[in-house]
Amino acid sequence: MNLRYRATALEDIHAIYTWRSRQSPEIAERVESAIFATVDWLAAHPTLGTKTDEKSVRRWPMTDLRYAIFYSIDRDADTLDVLRIVDGRRLRDPKHLPRVNGN
Repeated sequence: MNLRYRATALEDIHAIYTWRSRQSPEIAERVESAIFATVDWLAAHPTLGTKTDEKSVRRWPMTDLRYAIFYSIDRDADTLDVLRIVDGRRLRDPKHLPRVNGN
């Protein structure tokens, strides 16, 4: 399955990297690599994520890093769309896709 990252997901990854690099550049790189590796794995196993309240959106928790990856599957294009990557501790409702800037 192909991968497509939405702009919001790339912004999320950049923000996570920036925040983690304050701790250590090595940690930031490991976390970023883990996110990309998890998304690659999801592309091979797209239906394993938990369904959300939104019909086509699924969520995969990265429990070791406490991030949640929200994605959708476009079967016609054989593509996994990565929508958001957020700190799972900040989710008000894990069954609902977080919006950008509170929208």
